[in-house]
Amino acid sequence: MPDKTLKITGKGDRDEEEIFQILSNHRRRMVLNYLQQVDGVADIGDVTNYVASRENNKSIEEVTQSERKRAYTTLIQCHLPQMEQYGILTFDLALEEVVLTELGNNLDYTFRSPPASMSWKILSAYAITISIGFIAMISQGALQRVLSILLPISIIFVSYNVFKNVVESQNEKKSRSVDAEPIE
Repeated sequence: MPDKTLKITGKGDRDEEEIFQILSNHRRRMVLNYLQQVDGVADIGDVTNYVASRENNKSIEEVTQSERKRAYTTLIQCHLPQMEQYGILTFDLALEEVVLTELGNNLDYTFRSPPASMSWKILSAYAITISIGFIAMISQGALQRVLSILLPISIIFVSYNVFKNVVESQNEKKSRSVDAEPIE
């Protein structure tokens, strides 16, 4: 797993360890993100729908009742009380309302991951394979003939694997940033 750095601004008198603790859970980050997008006040049902839709990679309309219930239960029993304890928000179950505090409204966080790169093992395997091919061609005196066959195949093989690794790293990045997507 790549190293991540955390930049936190607007944390008030809280130390970074406390803020990191509260932001360590993806549901709490989603709640914070949602409330900041809707100017700090939302119905608990709307927060629940947002969290359930993001967790399940679905639109709000596609979220099932059991997915909503699972998100609602953990929000009410765990995440909202913890965020309230840290002074990030207040929530009133009777009014079914969640409100960001000044700390929550000013809190900004950014996770940065270094760019994904191909594994050294894969690159080494490519280099060894190509080197062996060239040595074989030179020793047989058929460099031109074999090169005309081997080079296009090698280019296709390397291009495919580079493309595959880029797509996989983009998908991984997209799945990590699902909690930071804007409201549709």
